Amino acid sequence: MEEDPNGRFLEPVELEKCVICKGGIEPHRNKEGKIIWTHGHHAFPVAEGQCCDDCHNTYVLPKRYGDSKARFKEILVSPDALVIDSDTL
Repeated sequence: MEEDPNGRFLEPVELEKCVICKGGIEPHRNKEGKIIWTHGHHAFPVAEGQCCDDCHNTYVLPKRYGDSKARFKEILVSPDALVIDSDTL
């Protein structure tokens, strides 16, 4: 049986597959080693489905950040852009 770094035994779990790298999606655990989440991260806009922590940090977040940064620039330079005042929401 697998142990965590503190020597506690971890319950076995069948890993889901990452849609980007095809590797296993490691479960997220709390401080006691109990599994609290097994589904990884949403891989959009890189792929459809779930991805592992590494692919989320390496591919998905930079793509999301780049897309939002490009959209923000578009709003700043476009005279026709719709700007919503946060006080009206």
